[in-house]
Amino acid sequence: MKILIDTNVLVSAVLRDRDPEAVIMFVANSDDFEFPRDRKDAKFLSCAVAAGADYFVTGDSDFNEAHQLLSTTILSVSQFKKLVSDRLA
Repeated sequence: MKILIDTNVLVSAVLRDRDPEAVIMFVANSDDFEFPRDRKDAKFLSCAVAAGADYFVTGDSDFNEAHQLLSTTILSVSQFKKLVSDRLA
């Protein structure tokens, strides 16, 4: 499974703790997942496509319409936690 996490999730993890931190720690501590980072939104989409990412975890609503452009599933932190990390933890 390949997972891409938006930098806004990283910032949320630092500022708010809980779900964002839990998702980042789950991904970072799992050897099976890739963890690329970048600052520009377009690069996230490019990275997701190039990596064939299964999931793109973001809190950025700008990506809501990108679902139509990618085979990658775009999820919020809470969606990813509920659907993936809580089930595999």
